[in-house]
Amino acid sequence: MAYLKVGNHYLSIGGHYIKSKPAHLEPYAFNDVADIYPQVGANDKLILLLRHAQRPDDRWDKETPLTPEGVEQARSVGVKLRHGVAQMNEIEAHSTDLVRTQQTAFYIFESRFDTKYPTVESIPTDIYIDADAYRQPESEGVSYDEISQYAYHVASEETMAKYKDIATVTEEITNTLLNNSNNKLTIFTSHDSVILPYIVEKTHQHLTDLKFWQDRQWLNYLAGMAIIVRGNGNAEFYPVRGLAKGTFRPSWA
Repeated sequence: MAYLKVGNHYLSIGGHYIKSKPAHLEPYAFNDVADIYPQVGANDKLILLLRHAQRPDDRWDKETPLTPEGVEQARSVGVKLRHGVAQMNEIEAHSTDLVRTQQTAFYIFESRFDTKYPTVESIPTDIYIDADAYRQPESEGVSYDEISQYAYHVASEETMAKYKDIATVTEEITNTLLNNSNNKLTIFTSHDSVILPYIVEKTHQHLTDLKFWQDRQWLNYLAGMAIIVRGNGNAEFYPVRGLAKGTFRPSWA
């Protein structure tokens, strides 16, 4: 019988996982979602906060859809989530009101053979930004350099003034994730402006792969944070990736 390796597990042609030795999860590095999901026990639940799949490089408006490759990326994550603690429809998803996050959740669901649909209710895309400072006439908006510097606490005072207190907002996001997860598997599809600062702050800056102003590496599509909530209520946080890498160099960088 032929097997396809998925993370540290093997998927037969018939669709069944043959477990090998459980992967060691890294709290300060990106872990494959295929390695995280099998470690969720019968009394546990899994929360995934993921960036949407690939969009066109030259579009980022509200109606921007996924590229064909982005659709396949989302479906590939659904395949990794087929066999585990969450049975069919023991899943929920929350996306933003942007088309690309809604499509990402939909194609993950479709690939898992779920018939439920994502709810358009998620974390605001500008949750870390101080709206009043951002609207000032002298403000030039926010940039990839600034977001990453803010996340690692090395931004200038002028830049920091555009943002809210990162620790406070990160705790707010954590509470939102925990309080809106009522199934074995809950997926929040969101955006890099939310997820990058969240990951860096939750790892206490120990995950060092997202210093864009230095190495031009940005948060990859379908990367984010996994939260395993154990049966006793304890929560474990692990950076997660749905694709081969958790970071990538944008074509324009």
